Amino acid sequence: LKIPRSETLRRAARNSTSILMVSGVLCWPCGFSPGSVATRFALALSFFPLTASSLAATPIASGRLGDDALPKAVALGLDSKVPKDTPSGLIYDHLPKAGGTHIIDLISAALGKGNVNVLKEFESIHAAEEESFFTMGSIRNPCDYYVSLWAYGSEGRGHFKNSLPRGKLRHAVYDTHSQKKDSPADIAAFRNWLGNITKAGFPGTLSLRVATSYSGKEGLDNKWQAAANYDEEVLKRVESALQSFDPSSIDCWIHVENLENDVRQCLKNYLTLRGTGEDWKAIDGALMSFTQVYTKSSTHGSCSLYFDEATEALVRTSDAHVFEKFGYDTCCSS
Repeated sequence: LKIPRSETLRRAARNSTSILMVSGVLCWPCGFSPGSVATRFALALSFFPLTASSLAATPIASGRLGDDALPKAVALGLDSKVPKDTPSGLIYDHLPKAGGTHIIDLISAALGKGNVNVLKEFESIHAAEEESFFTMGSIRNPCDYYVSLWAYGSEGRGHFKNSLPRGKLRHAVYDTHSQKKDSPADIAAFRNWLGNITKAGFPGTLSLRVATSYSGKEGLDNKWQAAANYDEEVLKRVESALQSFDPSSIDCWIHVENLENDVRQCLKNYLTLRGTGEDWKAIDGALMSFTQVYTKSSTHGSCSLYFDEATEALVRTSDAHVFEKFGYDTCCSS
């Protein structure tokens, strides 16, 4: 659903009680709704509660805008800048296969379900949002990332597998022969898959996704397919975006390798900046007692099994900026 900026602001200004955050909605196979910064930012979450219980009483909404979707909304205005020392809310930009579902569940357990502004997979954080929200991102060691992405597709899950054409090639790289997908044939299939989703001499799929989600550069929205499927001009823009990308533009990073501890620290940083007196002990207790099983993990062998010298060199070259900017020294962390 496309709503012009002027109409979005007009609807939002009709009343003045709460603020809603609306992000784009996945639509397969047609793609994604625009989820433009005008729509997302004009409808921002109002965070004013002082306790964990009152946080739970102020849910946000996400999804498509309907005619009666904003009965009590007020426009924030795109030129309104909220200082970082009194942030208006928290945004988590969901990077696929980087613990996003589990991260959202953990934040919801801490702050109350519904109190998480989530930019859906392949949506981008823009400069206006970086200025007015406490932003969180997630990242993963590139080699671990690719093993997880391949194994997930081998289980018939996710849409990334559709990046490869139907037929012999897709069967060759996704049909596995062992329970943990770690037989010699499965390892060969992974290496074949990695070569087919990567365009030699250009940024890899993880780099494409990091640039899409976090660089804030225009023209990189909604890039969900394999890097090899994009023309060289797009990949050159990705390279340029990552060269100039400063990870500190995102307020807090969650590393999959240290996920629970990083979520805890990011929330603590956020609440400290807000300075509105939330009961950290209660929120931390909710985090510590969270026991929901993470259901989107895939089954595979140890990461190092899948990489020979040539395969590791391919990833280190195509995702060099991710290794460098996020401090990953080894090919596999797990």
